[in-house]
Amino acid sequence: QVLLALSWCWICRAKPCIPDEDQTYLAIGQDYHSIGNYTDAIKVLPHGVMSYTSLQGISDSSSSLEEPVDYGAGVQWAQGLAERYPTAFLQLGLWLVDTCDRVTAREYDEEIDKLASFLVGLKIPVFLRIGYEFDSQENHYDAQDYQSAFRYIVDRFRSLNADNVAFVWHASGFAPRDNLSVDSWFPGDGYVDWCGLSFFQQPYDCQVSVKCIMKDAERLAKFCDKEGIPLMIAESTPYGGIIDEADSSHGPNRAGFYGSTWNRWFVPVLDFVINHDVKMWSYINCNWDSQVMWQKQRAKHEHWGDSRIQKFKGIKKRWVKDVVGSNRFSWVVNRSTVISGEDESESPLFTESRHRRPSSNVCNEVVVDVAPYPWKAVMILSISGVVLVGAGALYLTKLYRRRMSNEYVVIG
Repeated sequence: QVLLALSWCWICRAKPCIPDEDQTYLAIGQDYHSIGNYTDAIKVLPHGVMSYTSLQGISDSSSSLEEPVDYGAGVQWAQGLAERYPTAFLQLGLWLVDTCDRVTAREYDEEIDKLASFLVGLKIPVFLRIGYEFDSQENHYDAQDYQSAFRYIVDRFRSLNADNVAFVWHASGFAPRDNLSVDSWFPGDGYVDWCGLSFFQQPYDCQVSVKCIMKDAERLAKFCDKEGIPLMIAESTPYGGIIDEADSSHGPNRAGFYGSTWNRWFVPVLDFVINHDVKMWSYINCNWDSQVMWQKQRAKHEHWGDSRIQKFKGIKKRWVKDVVGSNRFSWVVNRSTVISGEDESESPLFTESRHRRPSSNVCNEVVVDVAPYPWKAVMILSISGVVLVGAGALYLTKLYRRRMSNEYVVIG
């Protein structure tokens, strides 16, 4: 990798990008301490971390943005995550249940503006899931109200130049409520940067994991592919908790599912990722049953269980080899930074990606925004190389893939 010295310092401000073909982001959630326990044990930093907030919380100063807040599902703290993992992006769920009509009535303008300002101030890429799992029965979003609120929030963010935020349209991954089609909630062209879905019970339904067909997830994937929008698994966990491979013959997990969780759940999810070239996998790594919210919100005799990879020797070994250590998930240079003392100062690189297909290699491009200096050289950075034009010379050198960041600085 060659750094070309120029006579000026230029800064490139950027947006969340789409990984190249056969490359996928890995995000870990979904509360501050569970994420910390994962990174302490696995010793490899994920591409991103997950958190949650709500407009109501912002209005009453319990938003979990700047201060830690526990709603009963572990500590949510976006600022703390950004400080602890400065090279990671933030994947943020925005809860909108029973507020969509109030959003479009402009009752939450101040809160939306505060959220946008906060996210811009983080100076990291952010994936904002607006009204996540919009088609679920539990969230009961009216389709038209949801569409209008989604568009309103996006328009307001854009008017505030929140250029580091990508907008995610996140379906439940189950059959939509009231026999509606999932696209009934689609906000329209130009408003959705990423599609998302959740995986909980669905992978267990596969009789043959490597040929798994999850019909509702497949429908969403096909719709988003048709629209040219990248797909993420925005939330996922093996419902009922993990059964390690050595214990797979010892009975069901806490939701009644039998067999090795790696074979019954992880393999179908990875198969879906590969088949649809999913661009982000967000895994929730926590002891659900230790959290008050999930002790209450469950069906009779069913439990969310323990999905902490580091607590199950066989699963951890598989995870480190087949996920963290695979080419698909370890594609960013220097991504495998060991937390215990190695340099983590280099930020990952993000760039503009709105509605561009993965084959465009946008995650590996560096776009340099330069003011016109007629007598200075012009530097163009791209995945194909570095081109320096000036003083009658043309230099071309290979540019290796760099990490993702909100700013790229060239100092000469």
